Parts: sequence; C-alpha cells; structure tokens
Amino acid sequence: MTRKYFLLIGSMAMLLAAAGGWLYAGRTKQSDIAAYVPASALGFIEIRNWPDAARQLSETKGWRQLAPSYNISGIPGVPGYFSSFLQVLSSSESAVLLRSQFAVVATGIEARGEEVRPLLALIIETRSSSSDLGKIAERRLPELARRIYGRENRETGEYGGVEIIGFSGDNPDRKLLAARIEGVLILANNLDSIRACIDTRLNRTPSMAGNFYLQNARSIIGSESGIFGFVTGDGVSRLLRFAAYLASSPALSRTGVIETLQDVLTDLASKASDGIAYSSDFENGQAVERYALLGKPDLIDALKPIIRVNRAEPKLIELVPDSAREFTIINVENPHRHARRNRDGHFGKDWCGSELSSPPVSFERQGGLHRLQRIAGR
Repeated sequence: MTRKYFLLIGSMAMLLAAAGGWLYAGRTKQSDIAAYVPASALGFIEIRNWPDAARQLSETKGWRQLAPSYNISGIPGVPGYFSSFLQVLSSSESAVLLRSQFAVVATGIEARGEEVRPLLALIIETRSSSSDLGKIAERRLPELARRIYGRENRETGEYGGVEIIGFSGDNPDRKLLAARIEGVLILANNLDSIRACIDTRLNRTPSMAGNFYLQNARSIIGSESGIFGFVTGDGVSRLLRFAAYLASSPALSRTGVIETLQDVLTDLASKASDGIAYSSDFENGQAVERYALLGKPDLIDALKPIIRVNRAEPKLIELVPDSAREFTIINVENPHRHARRNRDGHFGKDWCGSELSSPPVSFERQGGLHRLQRIAGR
C-alpha cells in the first residue's frame, strides 16, 4: 500500500510538473517590438498588451461611471466596446488579436503644397505561424480595403524576397500596403515606410532597439509600461521644423522668414534634445502618464546649478481630497528673504544676473503624475 501510495504521488507530481512546463512554455511572451522599428524612423508608439490595458481601463473609476451611461457591457475583463468588436471575428482571429502587440511607426512627413501626409507603418507581432497569419490577412485585408476605398483595386509586388500587396481607390497616390514576414504583419501608407520596416525585420538595417536614449527612457519611465512612445532627437528636430512650416502663412513664406525660423528651431532642438519619451499605465484604478525629455549632457550640466528638483513627496498631498482631478503645488524657498529683496528692488537684478544660485519658486503639478519644475521671475 505504501509503495502504491508513493507511486501515485510521484505520478501526480510528474503530471503537474509537465503541465506547468507546458503552460510556461506556451505562455504569451512579450517581444521587443522596437527591434522591428527602423532606426531612421522619427519615432514610434507601442501597445504591449492591449487586452490587459483594456481590462485595466474597465476597472478605472472613470470607466465605471461612464459605461452605464452608454449602456456598455462586455465579456469579463474586456470593456464592451472591444468585446463587441471581437464578436465579429472568428475564434481563431480573436485569439490572434488578443495576443498581438502593436507599434505605430512614423518614418517621415510629406508635404505637397497645403497637403500634409505623415508616412506611417503599423507593425503587428501576432505570435502566429506564417500560414495562419496568411489566411487571416487574405480574408481581412480586402475587406479593409473596401471599407476604406469603397472598392478593391489590388496589385502585388516584391521587395527583397517579401511579397507586398497593395490596395488603392480612385487616388493612386493613397494606398494601403501590406507585407507579411513569419508572424509579423506590416501595414503602411507608403512604399518607403514598408520597405524600411521589411529591411529592419530581416536585420538588413539597424533597429530602434539599439538606440541608447530609448534604452535610457525605458528605464526612466517604465520598461514594462502598457503603452510606450519615443521620438528620437532627430525626430524632435524634424517635427519642430515641420511645425514652423505648418504655422507659416503664404505672406511669411514669400519673405523667407519661415526658412530662418525652421533653421533656428532645428538647430536649437539638435543642441538641446536627445529625444522625448512617453508612457501610460493604470495604477490603483487611475490612468498614469509619464513623460521624459532627454536633454543634451552639456545642457543638463549647465542647468543643474540653476534648477533643483524637489524629490520629496509634498506633505500637502495629504490634504487634497481623492475627488480632485488635478492640483498644483508651488514651493517657495525662503519666502521672507525673497519678498524683502523684491520689495527693495534687488530681486530683478539678481534674477537677471549671476548672484541667484537657486530658484526662488519651484512649480509642481500633480494630475496624471505630471511633474514639472519651473523658474518664475514674478
């Protein structure tokens, strides 16, 4: 009896170990989708685990208050809006969608007169076999094209051994391009973007994953964030230059002022910023957004003696009710001394000169966990 008992226990332990190993091996593994983003891109934004993000969204106080008003209900763990979308898909398509990662990549901006078009690509890591993804793409892409263009004009081509399928409507310049590499689906609105993504996916060109500033940004604002975005230093410069172009009027364009402004902004950004990062998460039923402006080392070294960040948690937070959506805390260092200097007329002199060694005012804003430090002259 004892021997049979131990054999039974041993068999059950082996079965449990085998089952655990199978579940561990078959779990959904997050990919570093930045490895599929071209290093030359302006930037990208990724959604690592959208079902989990949707579930956390449904647990926020705002969603719980909003959903009943719009009669939104859905499957457990997935808000009704997304649940109703999944219901139109087959079970296999829903399974693929639920385990997919997404990244929207901006490779450039194109301007033709007053017409502006961002050059975008959507990268989807489906974690599916090439054959399964091919069946879904063959079924759903023509349907998507008909929804966009009203009809299906299809053409095929090839780049580097990868088939590219194109769909268009009446305007041949506006296309939906698609390419498939193993379990990765790439959609783009222009040929250059999809070619760049194909080259990166096949390791022919460097990826964004090797960007030093991207790696730093992840460590600063959360390497496991559900939503993460990054704009390179070069991307910041080009976007500022483009912003000046958008803000220009025909009259200013003829004077050459806009070209000068574009050059100034581009030069300023190239000397000031190594990139901008953004992340979004849900914590304790609330949405939390974090930002990071990556400054040039020389600029940071110059600002350190002037700007001091108060990292201590303000005690006034304990007095703010939970119902507050946003609040602002202004910390004044030595208010009596600065008030006296201001009254005597010396404050302005020190502010503009070199005697002022620390900021009289620090500005901290809490609302979605934004934290800023601002030097104020008045």
